[in-house]
Amino acid sequence: SQDAGRALKLFERQFKTKKPSKAEMNNYASTLWVRGSSLMEFGAYKEASKHVGRALEINPGNDMWQETYEIIKEQVEHSKKISERDAKRLPVTIITGFLGSGKTTLVNHILSSKHGLKLAVIEN
Repeated sequence: SQDAGRALKLFERQFKTKKPSKAEMNNYASTLWVRGSSLMEFGAYKEASKHVGRALEINPGNDMWQETYEIIKEQVEHSKKISERDAKRLPVTIITGFLGSGKTTLVNHILSSKHGLKLAVIEN
């Protein structure tokens, strides 16, 4: 992935000084796809979608790249859903222990401390 990143920088530096040939653009697109695929393996889906999407802009007829892009888009959407779900979750702590182990003392300490947290206690 780092090698692909270095190669992309070299391509982009060359493209500033001269117009790239079709073969150079295809090599650039291939390198973008390799970088995007590597990033996907590490779970960096948003960054991967940028690279693979750019590769598809250059070479739109590649079915394998299109399939990779669709997989990445699905993963981005899945990650968004997971984040939204996790944001709605409420943390819960269950305190258990033997008779006389200090459960009530612990709860009383938590409730009387000045920590600024909002707490609810359900006792059975």
